[in-house]
Amino acid sequence: MFGQLEERLGNLPQGKEAYELGLKQCPNSTPLWLSLANLEERMSWLSKVRSVLTVARKRNPHFPGLLIFFISI
Repeated sequence: MFGQLEERLGNLPQGKEAYELGLKQCPNSTPLWLSLANLEERMSWLSKVRSVLTVARKRNPHFPGLLIFFISI
């Protein structure tokens, strides 16, 4: 929720830090992975989006939503 708040306030780097901190605590949280990927896309780091989604897929191999999101990029 803190990452979303920072995003809404326009503090994208702080939002990214919040998502990364959350992923250290909950590495299998697909909503966090998708939020981080969306934030990276908003920051125009498409190569970083791909790497975030690759790691997310490795940590959550049975979640088809990550694969669909990955293919759409």
